[in-house]
Amino acid sequence: MKTIEIDFVADKRWRWVWAVAAFCAVCLAGAVALHWQKTNRATRDTESRAAAIQQQITQLNARRVVTADPRQASAEQAVQLLQQDLNKVFASAENLKEIGVRLRGFNLDGAAGVLRLEFELDAMQKASVVTEALNGGYENRPWQLESVTGAGGGGNQIGFASAQVVRGLWFVQIGKL
Repeated sequence: MKTIEIDFVADKRWRWVWAVAAFCAVCLAGAVALHWQKTNRATRDTESRAAAIQQQITQLNARRVVTADPRQASAEQAVQLLQQDLNKVFASAENLKEIGVRLRGFNLDGAAGVLRLEFELDAMQKASVVTEALNGGYENRPWQLESVTGAGGGGNQIGFASAQVVRGLWFVQIGKL
């Protein structure tokens, strides 16, 4: 038989290679740890500055007193009035062609959305004719007779038998036209 000799001692050259590789691995791990630590610190600093700025903004907003612009309500009302379609409103007054009926007053209250027309009539019976003429073309009859007054020789009177001039006042909600 042949004798076999086994030498369990490694060659000394490989020890140096493994030592250099271990040193490089430790250096690389240290560099990664140092980089992670710097990044983590910078992130915490940025978050703390952002929180401080957010707190300052909150404090400034809390101290600020919002004052209402006195012209705001007037501007909103003007916008609302300008958006209304007044063609139907004016057409009602312009297209009334009754004999013995004359337009005396035109009052448009844009804030309340009400139009009032005052007509001078030559007879009391014209009040119903004017009401029918104003409501012509409307199914819901938006025009309403508000009042009829007669004026005689002695001033304003309720009795119309002696009245020479009769005045009627009609109103309508503009939204109903």
